Amino acid sequence: MVQPSRMSKKNTTIVIEPTPEQVSSWILFTLRDTIANSAVRHTILRKLLSSIKGVTFGKDFNTPEEWETYEADLTPILEQPGIILFTASNYPDAKTDETHFQTYLVNPSKKTLLMIDPARKPSGKTGIYPAAASEKRIKPFFEKNGYSIDWILTDNTCQSSSKDIFCQSWSLYLLIESFNTLLGEEARSKLPIPRNQLERYALLLDFFKKCVTIPEVCAAFKKDWTEFTAHPNDVIYYDLTTAAQKRARKAAYAAIDPCAFLLAMTPELMNP
Repeated sequence: MVQPSRMSKKNTTIVIEPTPEQVSSWILFTLRDTIANSAVRHTILRKLLSSIKGVTFGKDFNTPEEWETYEADLTPILEQPGIILFTASNYPDAKTDETHFQTYLVNPSKKTLLMIDPARKPSGKTGIYPAAASEKRIKPFFEKNGYSIDWILTDNTCQSSSKDIFCQSWSLYLLIESFNTLLGEEARSKLPIPRNQLERYALLLDFFKKCVTIPEVCAAFKKDWTEFTAHPNDVIYYDLTTAAQKRARKAAYAAIDPCAFLLAMTPELMNP
């Protein structure tokens, strides 16, 4: 995931400067957690939606493998006014510990549910990650309550490679694009996503930059970055051996402004 450090000595002080590839890798790793935060997601929605009039941000769900209370948890959505936007993520995969985020646009007045899965293929078939929360819980619940259900599809798959672990970000981007394009109406066409992976990352990076220019999001990102880089024994220092080296790396990372670094990033630094 990251490349080896460059090490130099000046007098008796060890200075280890992380490479741009290392920094960008951990910047993106941290940003995943920031954008996965429900409060941050709602802030981004408030700022980037074309209008929030008549929009309710519903509770987001990190679904357990056996989500036995899903009917009780989802019922309040049916009782909320206007258009409701919410997120659900699968239970972490046993092998990789990865979740998979999906997003939803509910229109109770028309009894419609639009579902978004960033790994879903343009054909509508399941992609590299299963949309378990949608298929096993969300869809059956809304069907039971008389809703018509559609998938929001893209002309190319957002997540077509297991190296792309940005479902929390793609799902939010697609939710915003769906709302701004469809304004809560039924799906009419596929959302445009580039076929080329680097162009896809350029699109996602542009979304990241819009997000971190929101002061509250930047502040949350900086807080997460500080916490992530604070402990010299963590995986971020895996290529170092001595305590002195780890302290030096820690100081180098602590000096980085993650928002400023991200704003200067190029898509090539996102391509694993």
